[in-house]
Amino acid sequence: MIDAIFVGSFLSLFDRHKKAMVVCLNLKYDNINKLYAILRNHKVEFDDKFNALFCEIQRNDFDNPESKACKISDRNLTFLKDEILFILRNKKDLEKHEEIKLAKENVLLLDTQYRSKVATYNADILGYNYWISFFPTRYIWKILKFKKKDIITY
Repeated sequence: MIDAIFVGSFLSLFDRHKKAMVVCLNLKYDNINKLYAILRNHKVEFDDKFNALFCEIQRNDFDNPESKACKISDRNLTFLKDEILFILRNKKDLEKHEEIKLAKENVLLLDTQYRSKVATYNADILGYNYWISFFPTRYIWKILKFKKKDIITY
């Protein structure tokens, strides 16, 4: 009985964590897009690979954080963020603009929040996997076709 309570509570926690990760990823995308637009307005040149990679990211990929498409889009988004921050480090004159500073801080803050949400989600996955493989009840979960979940890497 206790095992079923724990598994049920983890399943409800997964939904909340997924929704939070979707919100964080969409906000991260919006803020990186805003920073990208600001830098283009300040005459910063981006190569074609960068532009193509940015166009490749689909917002609806973020709807399921466990999907392969979401992981690829998140990886691309992180790459774009790193490239933009690299450009900002090399062009010190851009960092004096208030709008660029604010957009950069927002991107970094959202990245930190997303990592925190993923870490919490992964901790819950470990607990869920433990309880569905708990010796006395593992056969019940196998009969009900509950499967172990994979952690999200970032």
